[in-house]
Amino acid sequence: MALTRPSWGQKSAWRIYNLADGLPESACVSVTAAQGKVVVSHFRQPFISELDGYGINLVPAPENAVGRVYESPGGQLWTVTREGLAEFEEGAWVVKPVPEIASAFRGALPRSIDPIPLLPARQGVVIFLLPDKLMEFNSDDPEHPPRIRILRSSLAGMDGTISSAARRWSYQTCANALQMVSFRESQPGCAAV
Repeated sequence: MALTRPSWGQKSAWRIYNLADGLPESACVSVTAAQGKVVVSHFRQPFISELDGYGINLVPAPENAVGRVYESPGGQLWTVTREGLAEFEEGAWVVKPVPEIASAFRGALPRSIDPIPLLPARQGVVIFLLPDKLMEFNSDDPEHPPRIRILRSSLAGMDGTISSAARRWSYQTCANALQMVSFRESQPGCAAV
């Protein structure tokens, strides 16, 4: 993971990690941060690197992932596949089918590093943003099959997700509105920008 070095007159607290520090390669495709860790997806190597400031933990990359890898507050790793979501469980990636995600990939998703943004909200709960709706995947009860529900529909033109540091709120930007969702209440509201 390469970060810009400071210019001659600057001092910086940035730490640069690369191949010499234990990364499988210096180039990265995506970087996410949560719970004091930085999660890096690499360009050519089939690994996800977790940096905690002391060391680097390598996790095998999912074979069919199409987006960034995110970490939940409980330490779960999640990513998007063409069939749904994938969770890293006991050393292996397990695909959780989500018909709405599979359908979105059959349509015209933008070609980007993160075609379907995720927000792992808590253990077993992932919020994801499709082009026209905000949805929740909930597998927190092992006794029952996962539940998938729409949190907000008719969000045509949605183009991004920004979550709060405390993970209490998520804001999504769209053409002329800002969508705010409370994870505690699961009651979305929208305000014009």
